[in-house]
Amino acid sequence: MPPENSLLIFVLLNSNSDTTPPNVTCDDVTTRPFLPNSFLGLSVGVSYTYEDSNPDPSGITYNVTKGPGGDLFPPGRTPVTMYAVDLHGNRATCLFYVENTLTELPVNCPDLNRTVATDMGLPTYSYTPSIEASDVTKSTSGYRYHGGAVSVDPTMAIGSKLDVGTHLDTVLISDEVLSKTCIGYIVVQDTTPPNVTCDDVTTRPFLPNSFLGLSVGVSYTYEDSNPDPSGITYNVTKGPGGDLFPPGRTPVTMYAVDLHGNRATCLFYVENTLTELPVNCPDLNRTVAIDMGLPTYSYTPSIEASDVTKSTSGYRYHGGAVSVDPTMAIGSKLDVGTHLDTVLISDEVLSKTCIGYIVVQDTTPPNVTCDDVTTRPFLPNSFLGLSVGVSYTYEDSNPDPSGITYNVTKGPGGDLFPPGRTPVTMYAVDLHGNRATCLFYVENTLTELPVNCPDLNRTVAIDMGLPTYSYTPSIEASDVTKSTSGYRYHGGAVSVDPTMAIGSKLDVGTHLDTVLISDEVLSKTCIGYIVVQDTTPPNVTCDDVTTRPFLPNSFLGLDVGVSYTYEDSNPDPSGITYNVTKGPGGDLFPPGRTPVTMYAVDLHGNRATCLFYVENTLTELPVNCPDLNRTVAIDMGLPTYSYTPSIEASDVTKSTSGYRYHGGAVSVDPTMAIGSKLDVGTHLDTVLISDEVLSKTCIGYIVVQVNCSSDPCHNGGNCSSSGCTCPSGYIGSTCNGVDCGTNSCLNGATCSNDSCLCPANYKGIICETDVNECQESDPCANISNSFCLNNIGSYKCNCYEGHEIATVNGSKVCREAPTVGCASDSCLNGGTCMEEPTYLTCTCPTGYTGSRCERDLTCNGVICDESQTCFQNECACRAGTVLVDGICLGDCSPSCNFDRERCLRSNTGEASCECRPGYRPLQGSSAKLNCVPIRRIFLITFIIYQFNGAPAIFANTYLNPESSQFQIGSSAIAYVLPRVLQARGVTGIVDASIGRFYQGSLGVEVMLSADDNFQGNGTTMTSAITEEGENNDEHLAVDDEDIQIGLRSLTVAEIMDYDECGNATLNDCSMDASCRDISGVGFNCTCNGGFIDLYPSSLPGRYCRAVPGGSLNVGLIAGLTATVAFLLLFVLVMAYMIIPRMRRRKHSQNIKRFMRNHSNTGYFSRSEEPDELQMKYRDGRSAL
Repeated sequence: MPPENSLLIFVLLNSNSDTTPPNVTCDDVTTRPFLPNSFLGLSVGVSYTYEDSNPDPSGITYNVTKGPGGDLFPPGRTPVTMYAVDLHGNRATCLFYVENTLTELPVNCPDLNRTVATDMGLPTYSYTPSIEASDVTKSTSGYRYHGGAVSVDPTMAIGSKLDVGTHLDTVLISDEVLSKTCIGYIVVQDTTPPNVTCDDVTTRPFLPNSFLGLSVGVSYTYEDSNPDPSGITYNVTKGPGGDLFPPGRTPVTMYAVDLHGNRATCLFYVENTLTELPVNCPDLNRTVAIDMGLPTYSYTPSIEASDVTKSTSGYRYHGGAVSVDPTMAIGSKLDVGTHLDTVLISDEVLSKTCIGYIVVQDTTPPNVTCDDVTTRPFLPNSFLGLSVGVSYTYEDSNPDPSGITYNVTKGPGGDLFPPGRTPVTMYAVDLHGNRATCLFYVENTLTELPVNCPDLNRTVAIDMGLPTYSYTPSIEASDVTKSTSGYRYHGGAVSVDPTMAIGSKLDVGTHLDTVLISDEVLSKTCIGYIVVQDTTPPNVTCDDVTTRPFLPNSFLGLDVGVSYTYEDSNPDPSGITYNVTKGPGGDLFPPGRTPVTMYAVDLHGNRATCLFYVENTLTELPVNCPDLNRTVAIDMGLPTYSYTPSIEASDVTKSTSGYRYHGGAVSVDPTMAIGSKLDVGTHLDTVLISDEVLSKTCIGYIVVQVNCSSDPCHNGGNCSSSGCTCPSGYIGSTCNGVDCGTNSCLNGATCSNDSCLCPANYKGIICETDVNECQESDPCANISNSFCLNNIGSYKCNCYEGHEIATVNGSKVCREAPTVGCASDSCLNGGTCMEEPTYLTCTCPTGYTGSRCERDLTCNGVICDESQTCFQNECACRAGTVLVDGICLGDCSPSCNFDRERCLRSNTGEASCECRPGYRPLQGSSAKLNCVPIRRIFLITFIIYQFNGAPAIFANTYLNPESSQFQIGSSAIAYVLPRVLQARGVTGIVDASIGRFYQGSLGVEVMLSADDNFQGNGTTMTSAITEEGENNDEHLAVDDEDIQIGLRSLTVAEIMDYDECGNATLNDCSMDASCRDISGVGFNCTCNGGFIDLYPSSLPGRYCRAVPGGSLNVGLIAGLTATVAFLLLFVLVMAYMIIPRMRRRKHSQNIKRFMRNHSNTGYFSRSEEPDELQMKYRDGRSAL
């Protein structure tokens, strides 16, 4: 009786009910960045509090649908009501706001930049859009479009005609709520290269070893639809400061690029004709005296390199300088006399030999003799001096005297010598002052005054009414010039005396004119003719002319017989003049035709005029366009470049040097406003160069590039000046898109429009990350006494031990499992019932199976296996299964590679393949599983300071792998750590899993798997993690996950021998087999006693089946089963009476093993309704 009373009290205590509602508070929340317009739900202890005698609510709900597939939240704040219901149905609510902070549609702008080529016959390009809505990818994968899709609307009308040049392409991408504007540039180009030819050239005399460049139309031709090239360059540096050309012919390549970047080349030769170094030889002549006691002179050079000057100023020394090398050794002994001094002047290529003489003298006086001389023709009455070896001799150790003097003054300004012989004394003094004399005679041989007869010929005009001309002399003494400039007049001057009387009358015709010219000693008679003429003016005509190309706006004057004619009795005019100033420094002529008057005057002063036009054919200012092309870099934080002009007026040069600017100078005016904002891309830069009359338009391109120092490329993309180069599997301007051509999407995802469309249970750019439903949405929160267990690709709600699933008030709950007992109808067809603590089992007689022995296995008198069905009176396997040793198993044989894969089969006969422990799926494989070995495992430990900015503090919940703290922390680490290593260049990382968290702040052990692509060791990983942490204040951050760790606590060790048998997830042995670890990464499986191995050679220990029991007595089995069930029930009742009832959790492997041992036994439990049986089935998948 006392035990029964105790049991009754227990029941009464548990019948009490709590009627107090919970106390809840709510905080406003902001949507997560990865699901910006979806509400994930509040987090207990973070964004809401719950106080109740039962601390865990049975369910938190809202007046909106939460989670990725729930309600769409617009930008701004949206009110939401939370409902909390405790285990006893008491309800509380609170109001909070969900804020969506988006202001712009979170999509990636597609690359709108493109370059198109026009056909030469078509002047424009017809615009068509470059993208559609299918080309748009989200910048936040969790964003959901309002209205379900986006629209793409270009601002430019389809079919718009675009000229050659750069055009802005603007597109508006929008859903029903938000929008984003994307821009790009369409560059319409001419793709026809120019046609160029080159001639060989010879260097100019003034720059003999420098190349000045070719001249268009002279030494090269350029043909193109655009006649002016955007630039002529060479594979050498041209000009005075360019490359040095050696003597001979040097090949040079010319590059011509037109305004659209089309390039052509041609080869020519530059010839340097020099054979000798172009320098001036310094004066090497010198005289040295020695004392008679010193027989020799010791040689020293007279010049250095600094004394050498170039004979051609534009020549540039090869090697930068010259060397001076005398052929005579320094210190050589020279005797008295003259010695040749030879010096070699050279640079690294050419040389020149210079010579001089060194005269060594002594102190002995000279020995001289003199000869009589005759004055020279050019100084006929002056004495120039004697000539050594000709009219006097000089003997001395130094053959040249230091000076010869006379007792008269010699030379042009000396004594005057009359005709005849005059005595003179000579004095000779050598270099050392030794003197000697001798007497000789100087003879003047003149007999006539040496003057030029002036031109006495003249033509005179008379008035038509006067028949004669009155004679006047035509010259005076000042008109007389000497025929010998060195003659000096005796008396200092000459007189002029005509023989014709002044005033004599001369008729029209020719008359002799005789004049006597004389000084005080000599005289000369001169004659000429006077022609008396009339006064008739000349006859002139003029032609219009065009200015010369080298002086395009200056007038050089007309050419007789070419552009004007002159007719007169005297055929040569005395002068042609104009009413304008002619020549390079004369008047400036504008473009077009300018009238000019020419004046012609004959020898008699008769004048005639004519009108003509000077034409200036210029239509454009003759200047060279400066190079306006340039490239500028901007940071990603600065979206535009602020325009500034690249040239000024001082940078402009004339293409025709003789052109003179109207107004004296040019102005430079860019068409683009200074400070204009330029986006990344290519922009046309147009500049107008003009003087007061003409102008020229010059163009170039400004290329605005990305500055790669900001690291704008994602997913391991490499940045260059032209953008991002993406690794295999990724595309897009910043490598944020997925290359559908390589089929990089994982876990059954499909690839469309450069992005992976993940199944509901996967996420990530290539769907590589399992969605942890337990962490993100807690789907089991509404089921009391349950916990959520995340699986790969799914999740499962499990009841705590001692509880079973039930429906209360329309909601599922985990209630305490009632005590069950066998009834007369518990088992059918003679099945034997056996009681378990929370369920019943039926042991079926031969020929029956099922949880209650309800299924008859007899088929045409034959008992089929329970996996078979009766079809046309024969035992047969269901579709999708095959018969293996009398058992129907899922058919994996056509697809599974059993060396690396295992077959998963369900009770319905479906089969699929998955990788065996120690292997992983190869990324990118889709239709057929491709398992590759996981070869290396590393154990990484460190201390965690923060998770996403929140302090990481150890709690006992971190020891439970099914707790939210464990799930959140492990998910963050498994996401961040492999990606940090990949970003630091560590390849081959397969995945990361959490071994355990431990106390000591918050420590963690991480198992990291690497395949054959990994190169390195533990130090490689340590260095990569340390470098990332040191550069980011010990933070490891990827996307929205941020972990701060203690770098000093970091350890990395490679596990050479891993215990797969100690972790059920790392081996695939049957539950009825024993696992034995082997050295390294591997294990062996062996079926236990009482079980047979279905595949002992190919897959040992994976498929174990109980030994058939046909020889055992069914009644005996039933009796034993009943006895065991009674003993278990007795122990259970005693436990309720003697000790407090305890919740226990039954491990799934024990249940599965029990079913294996009772292959023809069903099991079930009673529900609250007496006549209703609620069956409990195994999970749909099993590892057979």
